[in-house]
Amino acid sequence: MKAIKRLAAIAEVNKTDKSHVNYDLYRLLFKEELMILAYEKIKSKAGNVGLDGESMDRIRERIDKLRSESYKFKPAKRIHIPKPGGKDKRPIDIGDPYDKMVLEVVRMILEAIFDGTFLGSSHGFRAGKGCHTALKEVKVLFRGTKWFIEGDIRKYFNTIDQDVLVKLLERRISDARFINLIRKVLGAGYYEFNTQNTDIAGVPQGNIISPILSNIYLHELDVYMGTVKEKYDAGKKRRLTRHYADAMLLRGKATRHGRFGDLKELSQLQRSAPAADPMDPVYRRLNYVRYADDFLIGVAGPRAEAEVIKKDVDAFLTAVLKIRLNDEKTKITNASKDKALFLGVNITCPRYQEEKVVNVIRYGKHFKSRKTSANIRLLLPRERVIKKLQEYSFVDRQGESQPKFA
Repeated sequence: MKAIKRLAAIAEVNKTDKSHVNYDLYRLLFKEELMILAYEKIKSKAGNVGLDGESMDRIRERIDKLRSESYKFKPAKRIHIPKPGGKDKRPIDIGDPYDKMVLEVVRMILEAIFDGTFLGSSHGFRAGKGCHTALKEVKVLFRGTKWFIEGDIRKYFNTIDQDVLVKLLERRISDARFINLIRKVLGAGYYEFNTQNTDIAGVPQGNIISPILSNIYLHELDVYMGTVKEKYDAGKKRRLTRHYADAMLLRGKATRHGRFGDLKELSQLQRSAPAADPMDPVYRRLNYVRYADDFLIGVAGPRAEAEVIKKDVDAFLTAVLKIRLNDEKTKITNASKDKALFLGVNITCPRYQEEKVVNVIRYGKHFKSRKTSANIRLLLPRERVIKKLQEYSFVDRQGESQPKFA
């Protein structure tokens, strides 16, 4: 249990000190208990055929090869699967079962070092996070958004710069043998049409450590967007509209002069228009959430500023991470008139929604308060769902349900 306790200690110190440098990690790969734990984690997962009947002799065989630094990862088998909603296909690399146990231990070590340093805006491939937490954050934080920037990175996994990735790892890892092992993973290559290939760029999709490496890489984008938000946000809250402010003054006068019979009519007048001015030139807000290589930016400000933010993000990705935005899929969407697509959900922020008055308690007193407009709505993309059902013959061309006998 010493190795497992050390992993927990590594996670704790890195969560506390986000610039901590880790030494002597490679020796953790010699620990049988970690190999057994890795086996228990991956043996029952779909796609891990070949792990059944694993023996201690084979585990020790791996450890001996790691100890002598002679361990070599076998080339993966590359297949192509269709991308959702398009004709393009995504390459997936199916690794050799023999390597998966070693890769799982490497993943556990990387997760212990880096996961505690990831920001709350990162939701992909993390324990306790996922699509639902990302969408919940959009629902809560993006309220009042005027423009959505739908971020998509062009051929992300295939274009990750391996040298940049290794430099990011070396910020937190000072262990040449461990870094060299990850270089071996990246350079293992793949078989396609009976031909062996080795990419000088990219991270193999389908590899056990690819998700954590992806998050380590795009953590730089998360940090950058945090600095952009700090500079962009302005104003504590939107100013009141003239209509609302005038009605509030009239209510105050009626109360001071004892005209309590007028309060109901004035309250209705006050609620007949938004309280906050959506066109307040001083108020600015920017929000950002990411799941894997898809991200969404919400901008409460002019479209021209959203255009600048999009260009700045592309420039940062190009200069620092050597990757580019997909111009076709990265677009700016009017939050109140159109819908942004993020994680398979249509997202909109209509301005003047139906008024709803609720009871609230402030300073120990009961008040009636109105839920204002510009709340985020998450909508089912009906056309995409019908198209998917058509692919599996559950509905006909008109979208009507039909029996499926095979």
